[in-house]
Amino acid sequence: MVSYLNSVMITKAEKLAWAKKKNSLKRKYVFLQEKDFKHEEGKEEVVLAKIQKRLGKTNEEWQEILASL
Repeated sequence: MVSYLNSVMITKAEKLAWAKKKNSLKRKYVFLQEKDFKHEEGKEEVVLAKIQKRLGKTNEEWQEILASL
């Protein structure tokens, strides 16, 4: 039971972190749309890589952007 609760809490924390990151990126880059953020659960990194490519940012620039969120 404790393991299940921990996994649920982690999942909620991950979802909250993703929502904050997504909203921050949408505010900073207003041309990004909801469809840019659609993904399968657990595949956030794939979406972020696509957004990085769309923004034309280098890995270093992208890491700085993500760190600032």
